[in-house]
Amino acid sequence: MRPVLPFDWREVPFVRLLLPLLLGFLLSRWLTLAPYYAAAGMLGCILLQQLYQSSELRSRWQWRYVPGILFFISLVLLGTALPGWKDAGRHANHIRNFQNEKSPSGWLLIRLIETPEQKAQSVKIVAEARWLEKNDSSFAVQGKVLLYLQKDSLAAALQPSDLLWIPNRLQTPEGPANPGAFDYRNYLFQQQIYVQAYFQSGSWKKAGKDRHTQLKDLALALRTKALVQLHRYLGHGPESGLAAALIFGYRAELPPQLVQAYANSGAIHVLAVSGLHTGILYLLLQSCFNPLRRIRKLRLLPPTMVLLGLWAYALVAGLPPSVNRAATMCSFMVIAGEIKRKTLIYNTLAATAFLLLILNPAWLYYVGFQLSFFAVLGIVFLQKRIYGLWTVRNKFADYLWQLTAVAFAAQLLTMPLGLYYFHQFPTYFWLSNWLVIPLATVLLGGGLLLLAVSPFPMVAALLGKILHWLIYWQNKLIVGIDQLPAAVWSGWSLSFPMLVLLFLAIVFASSWLIYKQRTAFWLAWTAAIGLCVLAFFQQWHWEQQQQLTIYHLPKKTAFSVFSGRQALWYGFEDDSDRRFVQQAHLLQAGIRDSGYPKQDTISGLICVNNLKILRLTKKNRVWLKHPGTLKIDYLLISGQPFIDTTGLRQRLAVKRILLDGSNSRYYCSKTVPMLRAAGFNVSCSWDEGALILPL
Repeated sequence: MRPVLPFDWREVPFVRLLLPLLLGFLLSRWLTLAPYYAAAGMLGCILLQQLYQSSELRSRWQWRYVPGILFFISLVLLGTALPGWKDAGRHANHIRNFQNEKSPSGWLLIRLIETPEQKAQSVKIVAEARWLEKNDSSFAVQGKVLLYLQKDSLAAALQPSDLLWIPNRLQTPEGPANPGAFDYRNYLFQQQIYVQAYFQSGSWKKAGKDRHTQLKDLALALRTKALVQLHRYLGHGPESGLAAALIFGYRAELPPQLVQAYANSGAIHVLAVSGLHTGILYLLLQSCFNPLRRIRKLRLLPPTMVLLGLWAYALVAGLPPSVNRAATMCSFMVIAGEIKRKTLIYNTLAATAFLLLILNPAWLYYVGFQLSFFAVLGIVFLQKRIYGLWTVRNKFADYLWQLTAVAFAAQLLTMPLGLYYFHQFPTYFWLSNWLVIPLATVLLGGGLLLLAVSPFPMVAALLGKILHWLIYWQNKLIVGIDQLPAAVWSGWSLSFPMLVLLFLAIVFASSWLIYKQRTAFWLAWTAAIGLCVLAFFQQWHWEQQQQLTIYHLPKKTAFSVFSGRQALWYGFEDDSDRRFVQQAHLLQAGIRDSGYPKQDTISGLICVNNLKILRLTKKNRVWLKHPGTLKIDYLLISGQPFIDTTGLRQRLAVKRILLDGSNSRYYCSKTVPMLRAAGFNVSCSWDEGALILPL
C-alpha cells in the first residue's frame, strides 16, 4: 500500500521537527507562555527522558513512543515561548514603554535603518530609537520607529545611518476602524514596529551620521548606487522601475497601475525578489564557477563563491523572507553536494523553514513567506506529474508545456492563499508565466551584467537600450493580458477554517490522483464536504444579514444599509475610500447588488426599508419647523453642528444618536457627554470605530 505522503517519514527529520514548532507558534497566538516557564518545561522533559533511559520501561514495547512524545512536547514549548522571546517590545527600555503618558515630552535620538521612501507629500522613514532625553535626564532606549516627515529638501535628502532628533510624541498605531479593512497595526506589529508619528518641517533636527557603519548600511548604499546606474541607462520610467523590482525587489518607482496589472495577470512574483530570482542567480553562479572544479587545489572555491554570491545578493536585496528562504535552501543544497549527501527536497525545505523561523518567528505570518514556501512545495510535489500528463515532441512546444506545468503546480498550492488574502484568482497566470519566466532569466542576468559593465559607458548604453526595449514590451504584454475578458476571478471571501479545508482538499486529492491511495481519497472528500458545509453557512449568514453601518472616515460621512446580499450606500466619493473601505466590506458581507438611497436634500431625511435616518448638519435644520414630534430611528450628527438638547427633546423621538468621523475628536469629546446627560442613547465612531447596528 502506497503512503499518502510523497516521502518516507523516516527520511525527513526536519519535517518532524518543524511540525511541533509550528504547533507551538499557533498556540502562542492564544497562550502567552513566559520563556522561563517554557525552559522549565523543556528541562522537565529532558529529566523525564533520562529517567526513561535508566528505567525498566525502556525495554517494554508499549512504552517505545515516550522519547518521541517528550521531544515533541519540548519543541511545542519552544514554539510557544519563542515569539515572545524574540519580541523586542518585551524589553523594559523599549520606546513604546515611554509613550503612555498624557503629555509626552523630551527629545528622541533615532537612526535611519532603511532607505527613505519618497511619497507625494511626505517621506516615509523606518528608524531605530537610540537615546531619550527627558526631564533633565537621559537614557538609552531601543525599538523600531515608523515616521512620516513632511516633504522638503532636507527630508528628501535623508539616507540610512542618518541621526535625527525628534520630539517624543510617538503614538501606537490604531487598529482597523471599519469592517473588512486591512489591519495595518497588526502588519506593523509583525515587523516589531509599535510606534509611529508624523512631523512637519522644522519640528525635527538632523544630528549628523552614525559613524559606526553597519553591514546593512553598506548594502543599502550599494543598492542606491546601482539604482543610479539603472536610471542612467534605462531612464526614470517604468522600465527602470521594473528592473529595480526584478533585481532588488525595490518597487517604489513602479506605477500602481502597472503593479496591479502584474497582480491581475498572475505575474506579481516577478516584482518581488523571491525564489525565482535566487534560483536563476544560483544557476548562473554554478555555470560560472563549476569549471574551476577541474583544478584540484581550487575544489572548494566554486561552492564558496556560490554561497558568497547568494548571500551577497540576498543582503543587497534587503534580506526579505522569500530571499532568505531561497538562499538558505540553495546553501543547504550546495553544502550537501560537497559532503556527498543526497538531498531530499522536502527535508531541505523543512530545514530551511525551521532555521528561519527560529531566527524570526514573525516570518511565519508574512504573506510572501507563505506564498514562497507553498509555491516551491507545489512545484516539487506536482510539476513532474503534470508535465507527464502530455508528451510533446516539438522542442519549443515542449518548453512551453514545461513552463505551463510549473505555473499550474505553483498556482495550485498557492491558490487558497491568494483567495484568502487577495480575494481573487488570475485566470491567465499560465499565459503570463510563458512570458515572465524566460524573460526574468534574461532581464535579471542582463540587469546584473549592465551594472557590471556600467564603468564602460558605450557598452552599458547599448545593453541598456536592449533591456529597455525588452522591459517595455514585457510591460505592454502584461497590461494586454490584464485587459483580456475575465482576466481576474474576483469576489472570493474565505474564512480561515475554509482556507485550511480547501488546502487539505487540494493536497489529498492530488495525492490520491498520484498514488491512488484510498485513505487520501476519503480524506479529500471529507475536507471537500466540510468546505461545502462552511460555505453553506456563510451563504445563509449573508442572506439573513440586516444591518446599518456608519463608517469611520475622518472629515467624511459614509454609511450603508445591508438587506440580505443587497446594499445601499451613502458617501464614498473618494476612490481610496471606495477601494479600501467600501470594497473591503462588500467582500466580507458577500454583497451582490448595490445602489444609493434617496434622500430629502432639504431636510436631510433618508428612508430605507422602513428605516428613517435624519442627518443633522449645519445647513439642514428644516425639521425644527416640523409640527409636533418627528419620529425617527437614528439621528446622524455630521459636520459639527450646534446642538440644542432642549430642541432635540421637543422635536425628535429618536432611538439612538450617532456621531461619525466628519466631526472632530474634540467636538465629540464635548458633545457625547452632553447628549448622554440629556438622556439620549449615543454612539460615536471615534470611540467605537465603525458603528454596526442591527435593523
